Amino acid sequence: MADPAAPSKLTTAATPARTLVGRVAVGWLITCFLIGTFAGLLAWFFPRLLALMGADLTHVDSVGNVFPQVFMVLGTFVALLVGLTVAIIEHEQRRSLRDIFFAALGLPTLILGTIGTQATQQNMSEVSRKLTATTSELATQNGVLTRTDVSVPVPPPPAPGKGVSLQVDLLPVAHAQVTGTGNLRQNSIGLQLRQNTYFVIYAQAATREGLASAEEKLRRQSIPYSVVQGSRGDFLLVPPGDNYIQGYTDAVLAGSRARAAGVEAFISPTQR
Repeated sequence: MADPAAPSKLTTAATPARTLVGRVAVGWLITCFLIGTFAGLLAWFFPRLLALMGADLTHVDSVGNVFPQVFMVLGTFVALLVGLTVAIIEHEQRRSLRDIFFAALGLPTLILGTIGTQATQQNMSEVSRKLTATTSELATQNGVLTRTDVSVPVPPPPAPGKGVSLQVDLLPVAHAQVTGTGNLRQNSIGLQLRQNTYFVIYAQAATREGLASAEEKLRRQSIPYSVVQGSRGDFLLVPPGDNYIQGYTDAVLAGSRARAAGVEAFISPTQR
């Protein structure tokens, strides 16, 4: 009589099969994890590798600028996270390795795009602060004053640029309350820098004849100008066309060139 406690032949034969199935399942799980991790690393670091190809390697810190330590650590963490996610999602599936790889590329690409956009906006904000400080210093050194007692006719606003963009305001410190659309060059897509707008006024006089001296000085320096009449009846020398409304930096530069020619140029915010 057979011992009831002894394992049956069927059970004994099924044990190696279950072991084999378990090993196959673990192997597939590891494969999915590795594919996801590789896809994460590729999506995270490949764009920076392309940037490194165009970097100036004569500088020692070029590689460090392209691959900072925080970027490396974060990229590794994201790649491992993508690998774990893919392993969890795909462990019961039997899709082709190609399908798994291309599906895994999506998550790190989305994360990298979000982080990259945020980092770019922060960098542009830092650039804007430095540009505003430099422009304000230039205006002070060249004597380009900001006046609010002048009003000139405002031309129609320029046609908006096509495409979708994010705008980063460049606010002069002393005039942060002023707003304007700006006449900076419009990008078709991407981040745009938008400054407050100012009137550029080369000279001001109560009569048309009172501008003769300033006109002569501008002609000597080949600085183009036109004459407009302000709302108070005075006469103003301004850049021709719509160019007498410019962003803060361009307005200060235009005023500085005019003052170098010997005229009392100044700028005035378009909205007060």
